[in-house]
Amino acid sequence: MLEESGWRPADGPLLSAGDRVPAPLRVDDTFASGLYRLHRDLHHETEALRSELDRSRAELVDAGRRVDATLDGLRGSAVRRLLGRPRTVALPPAGAPLPEKLHGALSALTSGWWDLGAPLRLLVRVVGRLGARRGPAPHP
Repeated sequence: MLEESGWRPADGPLLSAGDRVPAPLRVDDTFASGLYRLHRDLHHETEALRSELDRSRAELVDAGRRVDATLDGLRGSAVRRLLGRPRTVALPPAGAPLPEKLHGALSALTSGWWDLGAPLRLLVRVVGRLGARRGPAPHP
């Protein structure tokens, strides 16, 4: 980064980490402007990284909401009510971490239990659509 900013070491002997620098240290304008550019570039990079982190966190929160909605749909599905809870797949609780929720949802959706309920889900959808076309039933 120092080389990109235009800073070059002065000719002469180099100091090692244990050497002392005589006071007062004189800094020329080229070094000071290079140091300022380096600080400015690092500050801008930090801000860009913070923005990216904030966007990533927002995307994770959104993904969590979507997985929660999917899990709620699985928990409240007619198939689950009629066939019962699958013994091999336990849906994670609402406060579980996102990876655990994803694993639970995918396990449920790829299980034999979910496949057994496919005809029932299709029937529920058809009945729901037919009911929507007819309109609400009249109240006596």
